[in-house]
Amino acid sequence: MRHFEQYEFIGHISPQQVLAGNQATVSQVIDTIGFSGGRLIVTVMQGNMVDSVGKCELTESDSSDSNFLDFMNASGKDADGSTRSLPDHTSDNLDIVFDVPLTPDRKRFMKVDWRAANTGGRFGSFVAASAILIGRQLGVEVTTANTTKRANSRLYSSKGRA
Repeated sequence: MRHFEQYEFIGHISPQQVLAGNQATVSQVIDTIGFSGGRLIVTVMQGNMVDSVGKCELTESDSSDSNFLDFMNASGKDADGSTRSLPDHTSDNLDIVFDVPLTPDRKRFMKVDWRAANTGGRFGSFVAASAILIGRQLGVEVTTANTTKRANSRLYSSKGRA
């Protein structure tokens, strides 16, 4: 059994309907302070999709309110090594999961940037997101030996039941 020092669950994007061309309203920026050596797991849950996704990225910054830079994109390579494409209007009930180790070179603040494409009509797609911060595993050394910015980060997607 693995024992972790701590964990925190964050409601990141409240369930909402997002109209074509609009961005999901982010309710909270994820502050990873105190979780170095642990993991950040962000799940983006899509419900009824009327429009394609224009952007679904995990971004990071040293400041809680500005200069967020792209870190992982839902259209990147997933955990199986397959290149993903952004979900389209037929991707109802699809979950996108970003799994990020919080190494010492990670920036402190993270957030999800989810935007609907500009192709839908007057009805919007439904989206929500949540994040789980998990403290470092007891007895595991924290190291800065990672040589790539996304070392051991993984992207998953799974189709839920309708």
